[in-house]
Amino acid sequence: MPPLSTVEPAPARSRPIRCALLSCDQPTREHKPYCPDHLTESSYVCEVLEGVARREREVTRAERSGTAGVDLEGIVAGEILSFLLHEGEATEARLARDLMLPRRAVSAYVCALSQAGRVERVLLKHSSLGVRVPA
Repeated sequence: MPPLSTVEPAPARSRPIRCALLSCDQPTREHKPYCPDHLTESSYVCEVLEGVARREREVTRAERSGTAGVDLEGIVAGEILSFLLHEGEATEARLARDLMLPRRAVSAYVCALSQAGRVERVLLKHSSLGVRVPA
């Protein structure tokens, strides 16, 4: 540890950044361009929120329409395939739990992905039915 005389003092705090929205004078957090009340003005936040909305629409379509409502190139199919590639295999219940998806939607996705040859059903330990990406 260096002697106390050689330790430099912490830099002075800079003046808080104000919200980039012209009608708002609130300070931002962590040098962000917008205050917490106006985060949705950020293009990045808008993109994230749109992605969440697209995922929710996909899930709703699969729940309502079954395999006919599944988008094999969509967000949810990609999440399921990525999960299975990483984990190896899983039951539908685990997919639903770990990916925070309704069980009915997972069943529709697994069925559609299976019909497309992108996953296969397998018998797991304890005689439970699971799914994995074919080798």
